[in-house]
Amino acid sequence: MTILHSIVSTNTPFFYILIALPNFSSDPILLLCGSLFVKLKNSLDTGLTEFYPFMRNFEYIDHTADLGIRVRGKTLQELFTNAAQALFETVAVLDTIDPISQFQINVKAESAAELMVDWLDELIFRHEVDEVFFKYVEIVEISETCLSARAFGEPADFTKHVVFTEIKSVTYHQLSVCQSPGGEWTANVIFDL
Repeated sequence: MTILHSIVSTNTPFFYILIALPNFSSDPILLLCGSLFVKLKNSLDTGLTEFYPFMRNFEYIDHTADLGIRVRGKTLQELFTNAAQALFETVAVLDTIDPISQFQINVKAESAAELMVDWLDELIFRHEVDEVFFKYVEIVEISETCLSARAFGEPADFTKHVVFTEIKSVTYHQLSVCQSPGGEWTANVIFDL
């Protein structure tokens, strides 16, 4: 605990200490630890109110080689917004990204599960091709087969942005998008690192 306390007490996020370890970006355990400690450190700096909403909207799920998330939302729109947020928080520290650019995203699919894969894959594709880091999205229109949204972020600047890992794509392995009888939505998504 003394080591953790001294790390959290400093102005340097725990992430910077982990980044020096070999294979940091390809090790899901270190990735999760780095992500949670940066979030915890930021929460201690700004108050715990920011930490707990992060934990309510999505959680990391155990997966052997890749990285899995379980996302929740009261509505389909909230579910897809939270899934995008989970993606963004897994890729980089959002506090280092300013929402100065806007990108239109339109996706169509055969089902809600396919829409989730296509949605997240499109965000990953735009991140790579447009060389941009996203901070958040606003979904304008959504159904179980169609989505229209705006993504906000800024061009990649590796002197400014703190990057956790690169996500190659979303897989169909263990994919699920379902609505409970009470109307709440959940999704399980596996990212290929």
